Amino acid sequence: MSTVVVDKGEEIIYFGWLWKKGSGFISSWRRRYFELSTSGTLSYYTDEDKKISKGRIVLVNIRAYILPSSNPNPKCVKLTK
Repeated sequence: MSTVVVDKGEEIIYFGWLWKKGSGFISSWRRRYFELSTSGTLSYYTDEDKKISKGRIVLVNIRAYILPSSNPNPKCVKLTK
């Protein structure tokens, strides 16, 4: 996969579709287009055109946990501070 240069000298090193679980009381899984930059920022959008930004996660001092295989979504990772 090649890198893509974005603003402020950052590069996109990984990109593609992932499923993200909402954080509300009644949360559901949503398909989102993600980009991971060299600064450690994970940005996500509604589609590949990136017209509607849905959020950003700065992956600094974050712990990643692989959820048990009984989870309905394979290869599921939980991020916490």
